[in-house]
This record gives sequence, structure tokens and C-alpha cells, in this order.
Amino acid sequence: MLWLKWHSLNFSLKFLSLSHRIEKKAANDVESANNDTSKRIKYQNGAGLNYENEVASKYYDFWGRDFNPKRMDTYVLILFIEVIGVVFINTLFPDFFSLLKYFEFIAITVFCLIVMELIVEYSKKNRSNIIINDDTYNSMKRWMHSVGDESRHPYPPLWALIIIGVGLLLEGFAISVIVISLIGDFSKSQSQYLGFIMGLVITGVMAWLVHKAGETIYKEKHRQALRSTIIEEGGIDKIDPSKNAYNEDEQVYKSKTYDILKKYVPVFSVDNKVSSWPVWFAIIVVLSVSGLAYFARAEFNKDLIKLQASLSSTPTNSLLPPEISAIQNQNQSNQLKEEVVTNTTGMYLGLALLTLIFILVNYFGAHAGYSYCFYHDRSKECNKAMSDYNKAVSERKKISELKEQVDGYMSAANKRVIRKANQFFEKYQQVVAEKAAVYNDFSKILNKRGAFDMIYYINNRHDEDKKSTT
Repeated sequence: MLWLKWHSLNFSLKFLSLSHRIEKKAANDVESANNDTSKRIKYQNGAGLNYENEVASKYYDFWGRDFNPKRMDTYVLILFIEVIGVVFINTLFPDFFSLLKYFEFIAITVFCLIVMELIVEYSKKNRSNIIINDDTYNSMKRWMHSVGDESRHPYPPLWALIIIGVGLLLEGFAISVIVISLIGDFSKSQSQYLGFIMGLVITGVMAWLVHKAGETIYKEKHRQALRSTIIEEGGIDKIDPSKNAYNEDEQVYKSKTYDILKKYVPVFSVDNKVSSWPVWFAIIVVLSVSGLAYFARAEFNKDLIKLQASLSSTPTNSLLPPEISAIQNQNQSNQLKEEVVTNTTGMYLGLALLTLIFILVNYFGAHAGYSYCFYHDRSKECNKAMSDYNKAVSERKKISELKEQVDGYMSAANKRVIRKANQFFEKYQQVVAEKAAVYNDFSKILNKRGAFDMIYYINNRHDEDKKSTT
């Protein structure tokens, strides 16, 4: 995890600065550099000593990565407070009040969300290095254009993610309520926890199912459109066994687009229909869960309405004549029946609306799967590689401008890397200068150079990377 790696590096360098080990490192660097006279010009121009380059390489691992240690510090602090709070509540209040119960559920929900955020932070990759050359980039671009995935995007925009997230939270709450009502042989507290956990699991599975269903619909629709395009370009040729070694049932097309696709993916076909089982399975699951939610909650609400009606009925004053008392009892009974019918009808309409919202949330999830996916697995690889390439080119352009504008065109994360690294190099320079005092000529070179600068390492690393890709 970047957060742990960042703090462990800073802590180890802090410990090194406070111990005698830094003096040993500096002595070894000075002796090695003084004996290597061929590199003195480089040192004079700003090159780093052995350990300085080693530390710079460790900080360079964070270069170009979009992470914020302060934000992660806040997340970890919140998780720590939540764990202590939940333990404190359950220790001091084993039979805690309902208000504390809701606070605990909120804490667990926030805990799950932060864990998801930590997983996202952990999954972020370094995008500062170009991993493909220009020719590979152009071939990937041709593939994306030919297969029709050129304008596709793998992730929904922020507003769509917010809507999906809110919808999933509501869906998870609704499913949790159903599960709690079906769980037996457990205490009330255990049923609530089990229902909450199972609700999250079922919601996650349903989200994956509807996303997969939308993706399947898009792939089949795109397959048909791509096949029509290929046929229009030249039609279908007779099956040639020499060209059809991978799949005997595959047609051989006389198409420029098809030739390009087969060039990059030999086992490529637009003839095999995409299986529709994810679509039907998702429909069955969504309708089953929504139907179960509707009827289970309806039965519970009907019993609750009848219970409230029975509690509302009051006996007639026995001092009244029997005829009047009977009439009043009948009127009260009729009024309660009307109220029960009215409340039951309203309850059914309300549940129908909630069920419709439940189905719409899953429809929106399927639409997100339809809109934000690729037709072919190679397109996913190409999209990521091309995105890394474009961001790396942009980053290198910024690096080339650092000498003139150090504070411009640089992300906050990169500024943080330079600031932290240079803080250590300034302290290390003081120790190095003391150890180099016995070597008069080399001492002058180090004094002229001053503290090693992380920007020098980045520029030098940039030149080395450029040579490796040409």
C-alpha cells in the first residue's frame, strides 16, 4: 500500500538521521566518490552520491502517483476511532439503546466505505513511466478504431457513480430489512448484524449481475453491428482451411477492418453470438428479490396495521342503553375497517413505488454496464496502456519545464515527493560535508554542488527512460 510505503520510507530516513548510521553512509559515499575521479564533473554539475541516488529512487516510486497521505491518515484515524467506539459501546452498554444501535450501524457503514476507498487507493498504479513506444501506441490506436471501442470509457462519470452509490445503499438497506425478517433462532442483535452483512453481500452480487447483464447486451449488439460493417466492406469469402485453422465454423471475410483485427488477435470472430444467460439471470434475480421484498414487507405491514386497529378499538360505556352501545360499536367497527382498507391500499401503493425504484436502480446499474465497457478484452489492455502513455507524455512535458517553472505544471503529489526528498538531502549534505573535509579538492566540489536536488534525479531518470524507449 502506498500509504504504508510512504510512511515507512520517511520513518526509516528519520531514524537514520537521528542515528550514527547516517555518518557511516556518508563516509562510504565520500570515500567512493573521491576515489572515482571520472565522475567529479558530474558531481560538480549536480549528480548525487550513491546513497543519495538510492534514496531518490525510492522516492521516485511515488512520482506521478495520485495519492494523498494526509487523506489516508484521516481514514486510518477514523477507522481506529470507530473500532474503539464500537468496542466501548458493546463493553459498557451490552444491551445498548436503539439510538446507540443506529450510531453503530452508521459506523459500520462508514467503515465499509473507507475500506473500499483504501482498496481503491491501493490499486492505483504508477503512471509516470511510458511502457509502450510510439509504434505500439499507433497499433493500439488502429485496433481501438477498427473494433469500434475508440470512444468507449471504462468508468462512469462522477455524477453517475454518486447515483449508483446512493442507489446501492438504499438497495442494501431494503435487502437487509428483508433478511432480518427471515432470520430465525438468533437474538435481535445478532439478527440485525447478520441481516446487515448479508444485505451488503447480496447487494454487491446483484450489482455485479446487473453490470454484467448490461455489458452482455452491449457486446452482442456491437457484435452484430461490427459484423454488418465487415460484410459491407467486402462480403464473405469461401472458407479457406489454411486461413481458418483456429475455428472451423468461422467465416472468412474480405474486409480491411477484419484483416486489421485478425492481425492483432488471430482468434477473433464476429460469428459467435454472445451468451445471454447473464441478462436472464440478472432479470430473474432482480425480479425475485424485488418481489420477495414487496410481499414480505406487505405481510409485515398488514399485521402491523391490524394490530394498530385492534389497539385503537375501545369498549363502549356500559352505562349507555344496549341499543345505543351496539350502534356505536358497529360504527366504530365500520370506521376501523375503512381505516384498515385505506391504510392497506396506501401501503400497497407505497411498496409498489419502492419496488419500482428498486427495479430502476438495477436498470441504471445495467445501463452503466452497457455504457462503460469494451467489446473485446484487448480493448481494455489498449485503453489502459494508451492512457498510461498519454499521461506519461504529459508528465514528461511537465518535467522538461521544471527548470524554468518549478512550481508550475506539477501535481500536489509530485510536489510532496520533491519536498520530502530534498528535506532529507539537505540534512545528508551537512553530514557529507563534514566527512569530505579531509579531502580538500572533493570538498570544494561538494560545496559547489550543495545539497542534492530531487529534480536533478528526475531529469536524469527521464533521459535514461527516453534512451531505453528509442
